[in-house]
Amino acid sequence: MINYKFLSSKEYKLLVEENNNLKSKLLDANELVQNLIDDKLDFDFSSLNSNKNILTDTLENLTEKLKKIQKEQIQRKWIADGLSIFSEIQKKHADDLDGYVNKFNAALVKMLNVNHSCIYLASEKTNSNSLELAASHAFNRKKFDRKNILIGDGLLGQCLLEKETLYIKNIPENYISISSGLGEATPNYLLIVPAKVLSEVFAVIEIARFDNLQTYEIEFVEKIAETFAYTIKNIKSTKNTLNLLKESQILTEDLKSTEEEMRQNLEELTATQDEMIRKQNEIDVKSSLLSLTIDTIPYPIFIKNNLGFYTLVNKAQSDFLGLKKDQIINKKDDDFVNDKNDLEKIHKTDKEVIDTKKELELPLQYVTLHNGKKHILKTKKIPFVDSFTNETLILGISIDVTEKISAEKRQQNEKNITINNLAIDVAGRQRMLSQKIAFLAELVVKNKLEKIPNLKNALTLFEHSLTILKNGGVPNDMSSELEINKADDELLPFIQNVEAIWKEVKMAANEIINAKNENANSSEIVENSIQFIENNVDNLLQHSDKLMKKYSQISKNNIVNFDN
Repeated sequence: MINYKFLSSKEYKLLVEENNNLKSKLLDANELVQNLIDDKLDFDFSSLNSNKNILTDTLENLTEKLKKIQKEQIQRKWIADGLSIFSEIQKKHADDLDGYVNKFNAALVKMLNVNHSCIYLASEKTNSNSLELAASHAFNRKKFDRKNILIGDGLLGQCLLEKETLYIKNIPENYISISSGLGEATPNYLLIVPAKVLSEVFAVIEIARFDNLQTYEIEFVEKIAETFAYTIKNIKSTKNTLNLLKESQILTEDLKSTEEEMRQNLEELTATQDEMIRKQNEIDVKSSLLSLTIDTIPYPIFIKNNLGFYTLVNKAQSDFLGLKKDQIINKKDDDFVNDKNDLEKIHKTDKEVIDTKKELELPLQYVTLHNGKKHILKTKKIPFVDSFTNETLILGISIDVTEKISAEKRQQNEKNITINNLAIDVAGRQRMLSQKIAFLAELVVKNKLEKIPNLKNALTLFEHSLTILKNGGVPNDMSSELEINKADDELLPFIQNVEAIWKEVKMAANEIINAKNENANSSEIVENSIQFIENNVDNLLQHSDKLMKKYSQISKNNIVNFDN
Protein backbone atom coordinates (compact mmCIF):
# COMPACT_ATOMS: atom_id res chain seq x y z
CA MET A 1 0.00 0.00 0.00
CA ILE A 2 1.44 3.37 -1.06
CA ASN A 3 1.62 6.13 1.53
CA TYR A 4 0.93 9.60 0.24
CA LYS A 5 1.96 12.84 1.88
CA PHE A 6 -0.14 15.86 1.27
CA LEU A 7 1.68 19.21 1.12
CA SER A 8 0.38 22.44 2.27
CA SER A 9 0.10 25.26 -0.22
CA LYS A 10 3.06 27.03 1.43
CA GLU A 11 5.26 23.91 1.22
CA TYR A 12 4.23 23.36 -2.41
CA LYS A 13 5.11 26.97 -3.28
CA LEU A 14 8.58 26.63 -1.70
CA LEU A 15 9.16 23.39 -3.59
CA VAL A 16 8.23 25.04 -6.91
CA GLU A 17 10.55 28.01 -6.18
CA GLU A 18 13.44 25.71 -5.32
CA ASN A 19 12.83 23.70 -8.49
CA ASN A 20 12.79 26.90 -10.61
CA ASN A 21 15.99 28.13 -8.92
CA LEU A 22 17.73 24.80 -9.62
CA LYS A 23 16.53 24.91 -13.21
CA SER A 24 17.92 28.48 -13.60
CA LYS A 25 21.33 27.43 -12.21
CA LEU A 26 21.46 24.46 -14.57
CA LEU A 27 20.61 26.72 -17.52
CA ASP A 28 23.40 29.17 -16.50
CA ALA A 29 25.85 26.30 -16.13
CA ASN A 30 24.78 24.91 -19.50
CA GLU A 31 25.34 28.34 -21.11
CA LEU A 32 28.84 28.58 -19.56
CA VAL A 33 29.78 25.09 -20.77
CA GLN A 34 28.49 25.88 -24.25
CA ASN A 35 30.62 29.08 -24.28
CA LEU A 36 33.69 27.04 -23.35
CA ILE A 37 32.89 24.54 -26.13
CA ASP A 38 32.53 27.43 -28.62
CA ASP A 39 35.82 28.97 -27.34
CA LYS A 40 33.99 32.10 -26.13
CA LEU A 41 35.97 33.15 -23.06
CA ASP A 42 34.64 36.71 -22.65
CA PHE A 43 31.45 35.78 -20.79
CA ASP A 44 30.32 38.31 -18.13
CA PHE A 45 30.10 36.35 -14.86
CA SER A 46 28.71 39.38 -13.03
CA SER A 47 25.34 38.62 -14.61
CA LEU A 48 25.24 35.40 -12.53
CA ASN A 49 25.61 37.02 -9.10
CA SER A 50 22.12 35.98 -8.07
CA ASN A 51 22.63 32.41 -9.25
CA LYS A 52 26.28 31.73 -8.38
CA ASN A 53 27.06 28.27 -7.04
CA ILE A 54 29.93 25.81 -6.80
CA LEU A 55 29.52 24.70 -10.43
CA THR A 56 29.54 28.24 -11.88
CA ASP A 57 32.48 29.21 -9.66
CA THR A 58 34.41 26.20 -10.96
CA LEU A 59 33.53 27.09 -14.55
CA GLU A 60 34.60 30.67 -13.91
CA ASN A 61 38.02 29.52 -12.62
CA LEU A 62 38.35 27.18 -15.61
CA THR A 63 37.52 30.06 -17.96
CA GLU A 64 40.23 32.26 -16.41
CA LYS A 65 42.83 29.48 -16.78
CA LEU A 66 41.81 28.95 -20.43
CA LYS A 67 42.14 32.69 -21.03
CA LYS A 68 45.67 32.58 -19.61
CA ILE A 69 46.58 29.55 -21.75
CA GLN A 70 45.08 31.20 -24.82
CA LYS A 71 47.08 34.38 -24.12
CA GLU A 72 50.32 32.41 -23.77
CA GLN A 73 49.59 30.53 -27.01
CA ILE A 74 48.97 33.80 -28.82
CA GLN A 75 52.28 35.19 -27.46
CA ARG A 76 54.23 32.07 -28.48
CA LYS A 77 52.72 32.14 -31.96
CA TRP A 78 53.51 35.86 -32.22
CA ILE A 79 57.14 35.22 -31.25
CA ALA A 80 57.46 32.25 -33.65
CA ASP A 81 55.96 34.24 -36.54
CA GLY A 82 58.27 37.15 -35.72
CA LEU A 83 61.40 34.98 -35.67
CA SER A 84 60.37 33.51 -39.02
CA ILE A 85 59.92 36.99 -40.52
CA PHE A 86 63.33 38.25 -39.33
CA SER A 87 65.03 35.00 -40.39
CA GLU A 88 63.64 35.45 -43.91
CA ILE A 89 64.92 39.06 -43.98
CA GLN A 90 68.36 37.83 -42.92
CA LYS A 91 68.44 35.25 -45.73
CA LYS A 92 67.35 37.70 -48.42
CA HIS A 93 69.82 40.46 -47.39
CA ALA A 94 72.82 38.40 -46.19
CA ASP A 95 75.19 40.56 -48.29
CA ASP A 96 73.34 43.91 -48.32
CA LEU A 97 73.87 45.91 -45.11
CA ASP A 98 71.66 48.91 -45.98
CA GLY A 99 68.85 46.72 -47.27
CA TYR A 100 69.01 44.44 -44.25
CA VAL A 101 68.94 47.30 -41.72
CA ASN A 102 65.98 49.06 -43.39
CA LYS A 103 63.95 45.86 -43.84
CA PHE A 104 64.72 44.88 -40.24
CA ASN A 105 63.49 48.27 -38.97
CA ALA A 106 60.35 48.15 -41.11
CA ALA A 107 59.52 44.65 -39.84
CA LEU A 108 60.15 45.77 -36.24
CA VAL A 109 57.71 48.67 -36.64
CA LYS A 110 55.05 46.37 -38.07
CA MET A 111 55.57 43.57 -35.51
CA LEU A 112 55.44 45.82 -32.41
CA ASN A 113 53.05 48.43 -33.84
CA VAL A 114 55.42 51.16 -32.61
CA ASN A 115 55.13 54.87 -33.30
CA HIS A 116 58.88 55.53 -33.50
CA SER A 117 61.81 53.27 -34.36
CA CYS A 118 65.46 54.06 -35.12
CA ILE A 119 68.51 51.87 -35.68
CA TYR A 120 71.99 53.30 -35.04
CA LEU A 121 75.07 51.41 -36.27
CA ALA A 122 78.38 51.55 -34.43
CA SER A 123 80.78 53.69 -36.45
CA GLU A 124 83.84 51.95 -37.94
CA LYS A 125 85.64 55.32 -38.12
CA THR A 126 85.71 55.73 -34.34
CA ASN A 127 86.32 52.09 -33.33
CA SER A 128 82.66 51.65 -32.28
CA ASN A 129 82.79 54.66 -29.90
CA SER A 130 79.95 56.49 -31.65
CA LEU A 131 76.62 55.74 -33.34
CA GLU A 132 75.38 56.69 -36.81
CA LEU A 133 71.69 56.73 -37.76
CA ALA A 134 71.08 53.97 -40.33
CA ALA A 135 67.27 53.55 -40.42
CA SER A 136 64.30 55.36 -38.90
CA HIS A 137 60.51 55.46 -38.74
CA ALA A 138 58.63 58.63 -37.70
CA PHE A 139 62.01 60.18 -36.70
CA ASN A 140 61.58 63.58 -35.08
CA ARG A 141 64.11 63.98 -32.23
CA LYS A 142 64.26 67.45 -30.69
CA LYS A 143 66.82 67.06 -27.92
CA PHE A 144 69.38 65.10 -29.93
CA ASP A 145 68.90 66.44 -33.40
CA ARG A 146 72.17 65.11 -34.86
CA LYS A 147 72.62 61.76 -36.56
CA ASN A 148 75.96 60.95 -34.91
CA ILE A 149 75.98 60.16 -31.17
CA LEU A 150 79.14 59.72 -29.10
CA ILE A 151 79.56 57.04 -26.43
CA GLY A 152 78.00 58.16 -23.13
CA ASP A 153 76.06 60.98 -24.83
CA GLY A 154 72.39 60.87 -23.78
CA LEU A 155 70.36 57.67 -23.42
CA LEU A 156 71.65 56.16 -26.66
CA GLY A 157 75.27 56.93 -25.81
CA GLN A 158 74.74 55.53 -22.30
CA CYS A 159 73.36 52.29 -23.78
CA LEU A 160 76.43 52.05 -26.03
CA LEU A 161 78.64 52.54 -22.97
CA GLU A 162 76.87 50.19 -20.53
CA LYS A 163 75.78 47.64 -23.19
CA GLU A 164 72.52 46.98 -21.32
CA THR A 165 68.83 47.34 -22.25
CA LEU A 166 67.07 50.54 -21.13
CA TYR A 167 63.26 50.64 -20.67
CA ILE A 168 61.83 54.00 -19.62
CA LYS A 169 58.15 54.47 -18.79
CA ASN A 170 58.32 58.25 -18.57
CA ILE A 171 60.19 59.65 -21.57
CA PRO A 172 62.08 62.92 -20.84
CA GLU A 173 60.21 66.01 -22.02
CA ASN A 174 60.91 66.99 -25.65
CA TYR A 175 63.10 63.86 -26.12
CA ILE A 176 60.97 62.51 -29.00
CA SER A 177 57.79 63.69 -30.67
CA ILE A 178 55.63 61.85 -33.19
CA SER A 179 54.39 63.98 -36.07
CA SER A 180 51.21 63.25 -38.00
CA GLY A 181 48.48 65.07 -39.89
CA LEU A 182 46.73 65.69 -36.56
CA GLY A 183 49.77 67.39 -34.97
CA GLU A 184 52.53 66.23 -32.63
CA ALA A 185 52.47 64.01 -29.54
CA THR A 186 55.07 62.61 -27.14
CA PRO A 187 55.08 58.81 -26.69
CA ASN A 188 55.00 57.42 -23.15
CA TYR A 189 57.33 54.40 -23.30
CA LEU A 190 60.90 54.14 -24.62
CA LEU A 191 62.93 50.94 -25.19
CA ILE A 192 66.67 51.07 -26.11
CA VAL A 193 68.36 47.72 -26.81
CA PRO A 194 72.07 47.14 -27.69
CA ALA A 195 72.69 44.64 -30.51
CA LYS A 196 75.91 42.98 -29.41
CA VAL A 197 78.14 39.93 -29.91
CA LEU A 198 79.79 39.02 -26.64
CA SER A 199 80.86 42.45 -25.33
CA GLU A 200 81.06 44.27 -28.68
CA VAL A 201 78.09 46.47 -29.61
CA PHE A 202 77.36 46.61 -33.35
CA ALA A 203 74.14 48.64 -33.21
CA VAL A 204 71.57 50.22 -30.88
CA ILE A 205 67.81 49.86 -31.46
CA GLU A 206 65.50 52.61 -30.16
CA ILE A 207 61.71 52.07 -29.96
CA ALA A 208 59.02 54.44 -28.67
CA ARG A 209 55.31 53.66 -28.22
CA PHE A 210 52.28 55.31 -26.67
CA ASP A 211 51.21 52.12 -24.86
CA ASN A 212 53.26 49.89 -22.56
CA LEU A 213 55.59 47.23 -24.00
CA GLN A 214 54.90 43.77 -22.59
CA THR A 215 57.71 41.69 -21.07
CA TYR A 216 57.55 39.11 -23.87
CA GLU A 217 57.82 41.94 -26.45
CA ILE A 218 60.97 43.35 -24.78
CA GLU A 219 62.51 39.86 -24.58
CA PHE A 220 61.66 39.33 -28.25
CA VAL A 221 63.46 42.57 -29.25
CA GLU A 222 66.54 41.53 -27.19
CA LYS A 223 66.57 38.12 -28.90
CA ILE A 224 66.38 39.43 -32.46
CA ALA A 225 68.90 42.17 -31.55
CA GLU A 226 71.47 39.44 -30.90
CA THR A 227 70.79 37.85 -34.31
CA PHE A 228 70.88 41.35 -35.84
CA ALA A 229 74.37 41.93 -34.37
CA TYR A 230 75.70 38.59 -35.68
CA THR A 231 74.34 39.34 -39.16
CA ILE A 232 75.90 42.83 -39.27
CA LYS A 233 79.22 41.40 -38.12
CA ASN A 234 79.15 38.69 -40.83
CA ILE A 235 78.13 41.13 -43.57
CA LYS A 236 81.01 43.47 -42.70
CA SER A 237 83.50 40.60 -42.42
CA THR A 238 82.39 39.15 -45.77
CA LYS A 239 82.63 42.59 -47.40
CA ASN A 240 86.22 43.06 -46.15
CA THR A 241 87.19 39.59 -47.36
CA LEU A 242 85.68 40.22 -50.82
CA ASN A 243 87.52 43.54 -51.08
CA LEU A 244 90.83 41.84 -50.30
CA LEU A 245 90.05 39.10 -52.80
CA LYS A 246 89.25 41.68 -55.48
CA GLU A 247 92.50 43.51 -54.73
CA SER A 248 94.43 40.25 -55.02
CA GLN A 249 92.77 39.43 -58.34
CA ILE A 250 93.70 42.85 -59.73
CA LEU A 251 97.34 42.37 -58.66
CA THR A 252 97.35 38.88 -60.21
CA GLU A 253 96.11 40.26 -63.53
CA ASP A 254 98.76 42.98 -63.40
CA LEU A 255 101.42 40.36 -62.76
CA LYS A 256 100.26 38.29 -65.74
CA SER A 257 100.41 41.37 -67.92
CA THR A 258 103.87 42.16 -66.54
CA GLU A 259 105.12 38.65 -67.26
CA GLU A 260 103.92 38.92 -70.84
CA GLU A 261 105.71 42.24 -71.23
CA MET A 262 108.82 40.68 -69.71
CA ARG A 263 108.66 37.81 -72.18
CA GLN A 264 108.34 40.23 -75.08
CA ASN A 265 111.18 42.36 -73.78
CA LEU A 266 113.38 39.30 -73.32
CA GLU A 267 112.66 38.34 -76.90
CA GLU A 268 113.77 41.79 -77.95
CA LEU A 269 116.93 41.44 -75.86
CA THR A 270 117.66 38.05 -77.40
CA ALA A 271 117.20 39.51 -80.88
CA THR A 272 119.53 42.34 -79.92
CA GLN A 273 122.13 39.83 -78.72
CA ASP A 274 121.91 37.90 -82.02
CA GLU A 275 122.33 41.12 -83.89
CA MET A 276 125.48 41.90 -81.84
CA ILE A 277 126.95 38.49 -82.68
CA ARG A 278 126.26 38.90 -86.37
CA LYS A 279 127.67 42.40 -86.46
CA GLN A 280 130.72 42.44 -84.21
CA ASN A 281 132.18 45.42 -86.02
CA GLU A 282 129.24 47.53 -84.81
CA ILE A 283 129.52 46.42 -81.18
CA ASP A 284 129.74 49.93 -79.72
CA VAL A 285 126.67 51.14 -81.58
CA LYS A 286 124.72 48.05 -80.65
CA SER A 287 125.80 48.41 -77.02
CA SER A 288 124.43 51.94 -76.91
CA LEU A 289 121.22 50.76 -78.55
CA LEU A 290 120.92 47.99 -75.97
CA SER A 291 121.35 50.43 -73.07
CA LEU A 292 118.75 52.73 -74.58
CA THR A 293 116.33 49.83 -75.11
CA ILE A 294 116.55 48.37 -71.61
CA ASP A 295 116.22 51.82 -70.04
CA THR A 296 112.72 52.03 -71.52
CA ILE A 297 111.74 48.79 -69.75
CA PRO A 298 110.15 49.55 -66.36
CA TYR A 299 111.54 46.41 -64.72
CA PRO A 300 115.08 46.01 -63.29
CA ILE A 301 117.47 44.43 -65.83
CA PHE A 302 121.16 43.67 -65.30
CA ILE A 303 124.15 41.79 -66.76
CA LYS A 304 126.77 40.18 -64.50
CA ASN A 305 129.99 38.35 -65.40
CA ASN A 306 131.00 34.95 -64.04
CA LEU A 307 132.64 36.60 -61.00
CA GLY A 308 129.41 38.35 -60.02
CA PHE A 309 130.40 41.91 -61.03
CA TYR A 310 127.76 44.07 -62.68
CA THR A 311 128.69 45.04 -66.23
CA LEU A 312 125.38 46.58 -67.31
CA VAL A 313 122.21 47.81 -65.56
CA ASN A 314 119.16 49.66 -66.81
CA LYS A 315 117.52 52.70 -65.23
CA ALA A 316 114.92 50.58 -63.37
CA GLN A 317 117.71 48.54 -61.69
CA SER A 318 119.52 51.77 -60.80
CA ASP A 319 116.33 53.20 -59.25
CA PHE A 320 115.67 49.94 -57.41
CA LEU A 321 119.10 50.07 -55.72
CA GLY A 322 118.82 53.83 -55.19
CA LEU A 323 122.20 54.49 -56.86
CA LYS A 324 123.51 55.90 -60.11
CA LYS A 325 124.62 53.50 -62.83
CA ASP A 326 128.32 54.29 -62.40
CA GLN A 327 127.96 53.48 -58.68
CA ILE A 328 126.75 49.98 -59.58
CA ILE A 329 128.96 48.95 -62.54
CA ASN A 330 131.97 46.81 -61.46
CA LYS A 331 130.39 46.30 -58.05
CA LYS A 332 129.00 43.06 -56.60
CA ASP A 333 125.77 42.27 -54.74
CA ASP A 334 127.82 42.26 -51.52
CA ASP A 335 127.97 46.07 -51.84
CA PHE A 336 124.17 46.47 -51.93
CA VAL A 337 122.59 43.59 -49.99
CA ASN A 338 122.90 43.41 -46.19
CA ASP A 339 121.48 40.01 -45.28
CA LYS A 340 124.02 37.16 -45.51
CA ASN A 341 121.37 34.57 -46.27
CA ASP A 342 120.07 36.65 -49.18
CA LEU A 343 123.61 37.00 -50.53
CA GLU A 344 124.23 33.27 -50.24
CA LYS A 345 121.11 32.51 -52.34
CA ILE A 346 122.13 35.08 -54.99
CA HIS A 347 125.66 33.63 -55.30
CA LYS A 348 124.29 30.07 -55.42
CA THR A 349 121.82 30.78 -58.26
CA ASP A 350 124.42 32.80 -60.23
CA LYS A 351 126.84 29.84 -60.06
CA GLU A 352 124.10 27.42 -61.13
CA VAL A 353 123.32 29.48 -64.27
CA ILE A 354 127.00 29.77 -65.15
CA ASP A 355 127.73 26.06 -64.58
CA THR A 356 124.64 24.61 -66.29
CA LYS A 357 124.34 27.30 -68.97
CA LYS A 358 120.58 27.01 -68.54
CA GLU A 359 118.15 29.77 -67.71
CA LEU A 360 116.80 29.77 -64.17
CA GLU A 361 113.58 31.32 -62.86
CA LEU A 362 113.46 32.19 -59.15
CA PRO A 363 109.80 32.23 -57.99
CA LEU A 364 110.48 34.33 -54.88
CA GLN A 365 113.69 36.12 -53.92
CA TYR A 366 113.85 38.01 -50.60
CA VAL A 367 116.29 40.93 -50.61
CA THR A 368 117.16 43.46 -47.89
CA LEU A 369 119.03 46.40 -49.41
CA HIS A 370 121.68 48.62 -47.78
CA ASN A 371 119.01 51.26 -47.07
CA GLY A 372 117.08 48.76 -44.94
CA LYS A 373 114.17 48.32 -47.36
CA LYS A 374 112.92 44.78 -47.85
CA HIS A 375 111.74 43.53 -51.25
CA ILE A 376 110.36 40.32 -52.69
CA LEU A 377 111.43 39.76 -56.29
CA LYS A 378 110.55 37.30 -59.01
CA THR A 379 113.76 37.01 -61.06
CA LYS A 380 114.72 35.20 -64.25
CA LYS A 381 118.43 34.62 -65.05
CA ILE A 382 119.54 33.72 -68.61
CA PRO A 383 123.09 32.65 -69.59
CA PHE A 384 124.67 33.97 -72.78
CA VAL A 385 128.21 34.01 -74.24
CA ASP A 386 130.25 37.18 -74.84
CA SER A 387 131.45 36.85 -78.47
CA PHE A 388 134.67 38.70 -77.73
CA THR A 389 135.83 36.95 -74.57
CA ASN A 390 133.80 33.69 -74.85
CA GLU A 391 132.90 34.34 -71.23
CA THR A 392 129.49 33.19 -70.00
CA LEU A 393 127.50 36.15 -68.70
CA ILE A 394 124.20 36.36 -66.84
CA LEU A 395 121.29 38.41 -68.15
CA GLY A 396 118.71 39.00 -65.40
CA ILE A 397 115.29 40.62 -65.22
CA SER A 398 113.26 41.08 -62.05
CA ILE A 399 109.69 41.98 -61.05
CA ASP A 400 109.00 43.47 -57.62
CA VAL A 401 106.06 41.44 -56.19
CA THR A 402 106.32 42.86 -52.66
CA GLU A 403 102.89 44.49 -52.77
CA LYS A 404 101.22 41.38 -54.20
CA ILE A 405 102.68 39.13 -51.49
CA SER A 406 101.69 41.64 -48.81
CA ALA A 407 98.12 41.67 -50.16
CA GLU A 408 97.98 37.87 -50.07
CA LYS A 409 99.27 37.86 -46.50
CA ARG A 410 96.69 40.49 -45.51
CA GLN A 411 93.97 38.33 -47.05
CA GLN A 412 95.24 35.25 -45.18
CA ASN A 413 95.47 37.31 -42.01
CA GLU A 414 91.85 38.46 -42.40
CA LYS A 415 90.73 34.89 -43.04
CA ASN A 416 92.59 33.60 -39.95
CA ILE A 417 91.05 36.35 -37.82
CA THR A 418 87.55 35.65 -39.20
CA ILE A 419 87.86 31.90 -38.51
CA ASN A 420 89.15 32.51 -34.98
CA ASN A 421 86.40 35.06 -34.33
CA LEU A 422 83.85 32.51 -35.55
CA ALA A 423 85.31 29.94 -33.13
CA ILE A 424 85.18 32.52 -30.32
CA ASP A 425 81.52 33.18 -31.18
CA VAL A 426 80.75 29.44 -31.01
CA ALA A 427 82.59 29.14 -27.68
CA GLY A 428 80.65 32.16 -26.44
CA ARG A 429 77.42 30.54 -27.53
CA GLN A 430 78.41 27.45 -25.51
CA ARG A 431 78.86 29.67 -22.47
CA MET A 432 75.38 31.11 -22.95
CA LEU A 433 73.88 27.65 -23.59
CA SER A 434 75.36 26.22 -20.37
CA GLN A 435 73.44 28.88 -18.38
CA LYS A 436 70.34 28.32 -20.49
CA ILE A 437 70.48 24.54 -19.94
CA ALA A 438 70.69 25.02 -16.16
CA PHE A 439 67.75 27.45 -16.27
CA LEU A 440 65.57 25.21 -18.47
CA ALA A 441 66.43 22.11 -16.44
CA GLU A 442 65.27 23.90 -13.29
CA LEU A 443 61.98 24.86 -15.00
CA VAL A 444 61.41 21.24 -16.12
CA VAL A 445 62.07 20.05 -12.55
CA LYS A 446 59.38 22.53 -11.44
CA ASN A 447 56.99 20.69 -13.83
CA LYS A 448 57.29 23.27 -16.64
CA LEU A 449 57.11 20.33 -19.08
CA GLU A 450 56.51 22.60 -22.08
CA LYS A 451 60.19 23.62 -21.68
CA ILE A 452 61.41 20.05 -22.41
CA PRO A 453 61.71 20.71 -26.22
CA ASN A 454 63.67 23.91 -25.46
CA LEU A 455 65.98 21.97 -23.15
CA LYS A 456 66.51 19.27 -25.78
CA ASN A 457 67.29 21.89 -28.42
CA ALA A 458 69.78 23.59 -26.10
CA LEU A 459 71.50 20.23 -25.40
CA THR A 460 71.66 19.45 -29.15
CA LEU A 461 73.07 22.89 -30.02
CA PHE A 462 75.69 22.68 -27.24
CA GLU A 463 76.72 19.20 -28.42
CA HIS A 464 76.97 20.40 -32.03
CA SER A 465 79.03 23.46 -31.05
CA LEU A 466 81.44 21.31 -29.01
CA THR A 467 81.84 18.88 -31.94
CA ILE A 468 82.53 21.75 -34.36
CA LEU A 469 85.20 23.24 -32.06
CA LYS A 470 86.84 19.83 -31.70
CA ASN A 471 86.57 18.39 -35.23
CA GLY A 472 86.05 21.52 -37.34
CA GLY A 473 83.21 22.52 -39.69
CA VAL A 474 80.51 25.15 -40.14
CA PRO A 475 78.37 25.90 -37.04
CA ASN A 476 74.56 25.85 -37.21
CA ASP A 477 72.57 29.13 -37.26
CA MET A 478 75.66 31.23 -38.12
CA SER A 479 75.98 32.79 -41.59
CA SER A 480 79.53 32.10 -42.73
CA GLU A 481 81.29 30.74 -45.80
CA LEU A 482 84.29 29.72 -43.68
CA GLU A 483 84.84 26.62 -41.57
CA ILE A 484 86.28 26.41 -38.10
CA ASN A 485 89.56 24.46 -38.17
CA LYS A 486 89.96 21.19 -36.34
CA ALA A 487 91.35 21.76 -32.83
CA ASP A 488 95.14 21.33 -32.65
CA ASP A 489 97.23 20.03 -29.75
CA GLU A 490 97.26 23.50 -28.20
CA LEU A 491 93.44 23.81 -28.07
CA LEU A 492 92.49 20.17 -27.50
CA PRO A 493 93.14 20.08 -23.70
CA PHE A 494 90.83 23.08 -23.18
CA ILE A 495 88.07 21.47 -25.28
CA GLN A 496 88.53 18.15 -23.47
CA ASN A 497 88.10 19.90 -20.11
CA VAL A 498 84.76 21.33 -21.30
CA GLU A 499 83.84 17.96 -22.84
CA ALA A 500 84.51 16.05 -19.60
CA ILE A 501 82.17 18.27 -17.56
CA TRP A 502 79.64 18.45 -20.42
CA LYS A 503 79.19 14.67 -20.60
CA GLU A 504 78.07 14.58 -16.96
CA VAL A 505 75.84 17.68 -17.29
CA LYS A 506 74.21 16.29 -20.45
CA MET A 507 73.60 12.94 -18.75
CA ALA A 508 71.98 14.68 -15.76
CA ALA A 509 69.78 16.81 -18.05
CA ASN A 510 68.67 13.72 -20.03
CA GLU A 511 67.81 11.92 -16.78
CA ILE A 512 65.52 14.83 -15.87
CA ILE A 513 63.90 14.77 -19.34
CA ASN A 514 63.38 10.98 -19.31
CA ALA A 515 61.99 11.00 -15.78
CA LYS A 516 59.51 13.79 -16.59
CA ASN A 517 58.47 12.19 -19.92
CA GLU A 518 57.82 8.82 -18.28
CA ASN A 519 56.05 10.50 -15.33
CA ALA A 520 57.78 7.98 -13.10
CA ASN A 521 58.19 8.16 -9.35
CA SER A 522 61.79 9.31 -9.59
CA SER A 523 61.89 12.49 -7.55
CA GLU A 524 65.20 11.46 -5.98
CA ILE A 525 66.84 11.03 -9.42
CA VAL A 526 65.46 14.38 -10.59
CA GLU A 527 66.62 16.20 -7.46
CA ASN A 528 70.09 14.64 -7.68
CA SER A 529 70.35 15.53 -11.37
CA ILE A 530 69.34 19.17 -10.96
CA GLN A 531 71.66 19.46 -7.94
CA PHE A 532 74.53 18.08 -10.06
CA ILE A 533 73.82 20.57 -12.87
CA GLU A 534 73.70 23.52 -10.45
CA ASN A 535 76.96 22.42 -8.82
CA ASN A 536 78.81 21.99 -12.14
CA VAL A 537 77.45 24.73 -14.41
CA ASP A 538 79.84 27.33 -12.91
CA ASN A 539 82.74 24.95 -13.55
CA LEU A 540 81.51 24.53 -17.13
CA LEU A 541 81.36 28.34 -17.52
CA GLN A 542 84.92 28.74 -16.18
CA HIS A 543 86.34 26.21 -18.64
CA SER A 544 84.31 27.77 -21.49
CA ASP A 545 85.83 31.17 -20.59
CA LYS A 546 89.32 29.63 -20.63
CA LEU A 547 88.59 28.16 -24.07
CA MET A 548 87.47 31.58 -25.39
CA LYS A 549 90.60 33.24 -23.97
CA LYS A 550 92.78 30.57 -25.60
CA TYR A 551 91.10 31.20 -28.98
CA SER A 552 91.72 34.95 -28.54
CA GLN A 553 95.39 34.32 -27.73
CA ILE A 554 95.79 32.05 -30.77
CA SER A 555 94.07 34.67 -32.94
CA LYS A 556 96.65 37.27 -31.89
CA ASN A 557 99.56 34.86 -32.36
CA ASN A 558 98.39 33.91 -35.87
CA ILE A 559 98.52 37.43 -37.27
CA VAL A 560 100.76 37.36 -40.35
CA ASN A 561 103.92 39.47 -40.16
CA PHE A 562 104.10 41.43 -43.41
CA ASP A 563 107.85 41.93 -43.02
CA ASN A 564 108.69 38.22 -43.41
